Amino acid sequence: MARLRAATDTGGVSIVTGPASMSDDREGTRVPRPRHRPDTSAAGLRAQWHAESRRRDWPRDLPWDVPATSAVVTACFEGATPPDALPDALYALADERLAEAASPADFARDIEALAYCLDDGPAADELIGLGRHAIGAVLARDHVLGELYSPATSFRSRTAFLADLTGPAAAGMPVHVWTARWRPAARTWSATATQLTVASAVRTALRDGESAAYFGPGCLAVLLTSPGRGTELDELLRGVADLGPVESLIHTRPDGPLERWGRWLIKVFPELIDDPLP
Repeated sequence: MARLRAATDTGGVSIVTGPASMSDDREGTRVPRPRHRPDTSAAGLRAQWHAESRRRDWPRDLPWDVPATSAVVTACFEGATPPDALPDALYALADERLAEAASPADFARDIEALAYCLDDGPAADELIGLGRHAIGAVLARDHVLGELYSPATSFRSRTAFLADLTGPAAAGMPVHVWTARWRPAARTWSATATQLTVASAVRTALRDGESAAYFGPGCLAVLLTSPGRGTELDELLRGVADLGPVESLIHTRPDGPLERWGRWLIKVFPELIDDPLP
């Protein structure tokens, strides 16, 4: 049974001997829910956790007390509902920690600090295991989304866009792709700023069934719902300041076997020669 550790006045550590409880789903995973002494508050546990995390080298330039810390503390108290309150709170904490630039190792030490503030034993082990699962789930989510979308523009990745272009949903019907090319700025930061400006204008104009991707610093492609949409996108780009001359074309995907599509894709996107897909 889990018990809360309490710091003594002399800076030592003693074990609170009050009763403890743990929910026990005998067909699933037990979730630790320590019972605190009546005079122990959530704020007290949060303060003790914070102190122990700092002692374990929590980065001083990163915020520690984020919204999810309170949710985790609340879920550690007896009676937290629903049963998945603690896993959900740890997932939210992992998400917030990574968003603040903490590393997975920082997160692991932080959860170990919380476990120490409770008591050694099964409850602490389960808490650490739930934390390990939470950080793994957030990292896996970010990796999957990163393979599908650009975090900077919310456009599709090149791989995902090509899947849209050649997937079964597009089979048996005309498929039109609009490409726009401009001379990117010599400085990387300026070229990136232009991409973001163009993406902001195009993203709001996309219709259901359309997707977009960058194939280079000065090459944008849009999978169209109809070829007439290309004229609308041309007009949209003319309103982007400092973009310079833009060359746009509409390409129609050929019929035939996949090998023929592959050759056509390289003709449409020669950028793939010098910068192949990973």
